[in-house]
Amino acid sequence: MKKPLFVIGGIIFAVILYSVFSGGSNRGNTHMNFQDWDNLQSLSEYEKIEKGEAKDLTHCYVDMSNGMKVPFRNDRNCRSLFADLRNSLQVDKTSFYKIAGVERDGEDLFNLELINSKDFNDSYFANVNNYNTLYASLDRVVKKIAENPDEQSILVTDGELAKQENRFVRNVNGTYNRRRIGGNRNSCINPEEAWARDAFRKVLENGGEIDFVIRTFNPGASRRLVPEMRLFFIFFTPRSVLQNTDITTNIENFLRYAKDKKDQYVHLNFSVKGFKVKKENRGMPKNQRGFNTSFLKNLSRAEIKIKDEKIPPYEVIMFEGNEDRALFTDYIYDFINGNAMQEDYEKNKFLYDINLDLKNPNYKVNNFALNVWDITATKEEYLERKENNEYVEEYNKLPVEERAEGFDGKIKEYEYNKQKVRKIKDIFKLKTNEIDSNKFSFYIKFNKSFSFEEFENVRSFRIDLYLKDVEFQEQRNFDLLKWNDYQFENSEVNGLYASMKYALSTLEPRNKNIYTYYFSFRSISSTQFSIVSFFIFLFILFAFFLLVNFFKK
Repeated sequence: MKKPLFVIGGIIFAVILYSVFSGGSNRGNTHMNFQDWDNLQSLSEYEKIEKGEAKDLTHCYVDMSNGMKVPFRNDRNCRSLFADLRNSLQVDKTSFYKIAGVERDGEDLFNLELINSKDFNDSYFANVNNYNTLYASLDRVVKKIAENPDEQSILVTDGELAKQENRFVRNVNGTYNRRRIGGNRNSCINPEEAWARDAFRKVLENGGEIDFVIRTFNPGASRRLVPEMRLFFIFFTPRSVLQNTDITTNIENFLRYAKDKKDQYVHLNFSVKGFKVKKENRGMPKNQRGFNTSFLKNLSRAEIKIKDEKIPPYEVIMFEGNEDRALFTDYIYDFINGNAMQEDYEKNKFLYDINLDLKNPNYKVNNFALNVWDITATKEEYLERKENNEYVEEYNKLPVEERAEGFDGKIKEYEYNKQKVRKIKDIFKLKTNEIDSNKFSFYIKFNKSFSFEEFENVRSFRIDLYLKDVEFQEQRNFDLLKWNDYQFENSEVNGLYASMKYALSTLEPRNKNIYTYYFSFRSISSTQFSIVSFFIFLFILFAFFLLVNFFKK
């Protein structure tokens, strides 16, 4: 009787050891896959703007006030650029509107007259006799454009907003005079009104871009007091369209059609998100670019994924549990103590070859910043909620009679918990090199004041690279958005200029996250661990039977 009991006890002991090595339930060994990280990133505090659903449609608004006769009658290059606009648009995907009407005496006369696309392509807009209204409600149009989040819009105008209520204007000397326009003494242009400021701000704040194609010309004898006039082609491109690679933007199409006429116009681009971050290719495999290869060799089980197409872009780097975590700590210790590390240029850096190109000259970046966060708690909370929701989904498939009482079977929404994200100090430091004007390269080094105590319980952390101190600056030719008008003699009409300056200066992207690394020291997956521990179980069982046979003898 003793022998069977001894064998049974040994088997039970082996099963207990197997349970210990396999981690018991799957819950403790669940690790994040890349899709999990994608979800966690989308729940972060940085990107709150929804992408939207891009539509390959365009609304083209043409200012048909009588002042627009001048560019089309007196300047053949204005007519030529307008023809390029017509040819660059897909007629079947574009709606064309004539702008007319203002508010007068409480009566709303605002009207957007839909023009047949055939007329647009043939003769209607080319005929100067059709530019016969006294007013064009440009302010109402740009407001309508800003409220359209997923479709492109174009506004063709001379930039003058004439309104019935603007009966007085301020002269250069500070006095006000009543001005006459088109035979109507009760109407005038207020040269100081920033009539597009809120609309421009809304488009840029929502991640869109605004492009101006500006043609400056001599108006001739019709406006003898004005040395030059301007025609504006204003392109509004929403964020959803910019991120959809299947749609070619209207501004891209137009510039392609007008590529041989660059000396006839000036192109200005305005964007708050006018920067591009990329990794340099040093001939390394894509999943190793910008990573210290000597570090990578020490951590051979690291799994790296680069998300180049994301805004902001980020990388996910995963290591296999406690062993790699110890190697990570040892590597840092060797580095900060200079143990045979200083002679190798690459070993002096941890993460590098990040290049930033600020293609938009609307802002000057004075400095950058690096923040490191312990996201262990919020990641594990996310995983726990995810596992719970997977259980709920299976539970809801059960027949009603098999479900537990008092359980509603509802999915719990996950919310990114900022309170559970802890800032870590002194682990890394950022180094910046200015390659060219508004072009920078970065690398990250281990800080010599690295605190191992600070890092002791961190299993997942995030490194964020920021635009920190940013200030608005007027790009070259920015002053083309204002001009002297014959009605005001020496006074500037600066509605477009003041509107864009307001929008850009109030949207300075300070503390803007531009690149993120996620690091995670994960447990080996349950499947992997089960295979390993199964063989351990067999080995223990085999050893036990050898021991039994030994005592038997």
